[in-house]
Amino acid sequence: MGFGPVIATAISIVVLIAAGYVLIGGMAHSADLTTATLKNSGDLKNQQLKTALELDGAAGYLNGSLAFDVHNVGSEKITDLPRMDIILKFTDPGNGVIDTCWVPHQQPDQTTGLYWRNAGIDSITGDVINPGILDPGETLHVEIASDSGFPASTGTVLVAAPDGVTASTRFILT
Repeated sequence: MGFGPVIATAISIVVLIAAGYVLIGGMAHSADLTTATLKNSGDLKNQQLKTALELDGAAGYLNGSLAFDVHNVGSEKITDLPRMDIILKFTDPGNGVIDTCWVPHQQPDQTTGLYWRNAGIDSITGDVINPGILDPGETLHVEIASDSGFPASTGTVLVAAPDGVTASTRFILT
């Protein structure tokens, strides 16, 4: 007998060990990715638990302006204000038709169309710590402008922070 079967067995063992190594490496990489994704998801949920908003002072006019205040009553900073979503929902009292529109943040040099803008941030000490960031305890003054006016005189404004936390209030346009 020759060494043919022994060499074939040795090569087979090496191939099996290499395949096992590749399989274990792939599983370890998948486990790392899954762990990182779960950690990110947990961090986002933790941030959402710490975020709380309140809206008040909604006052608007049929000619196309609406203003209200967003109070950060949570313990989390809201750092990316332009990524906040504002949604207006109007109810026509005559026929009960509901009209909903998303209001984009004002672009640089934008003076026409439908948009919202940051009209300032207030706190007990002013916005001296983290300027431009809505820290806990601070109030964001929001102004919405629309060239074409609004479709009805009553409605709801909903504000969503970048992490998905929302707050809403009703308003009446005069």
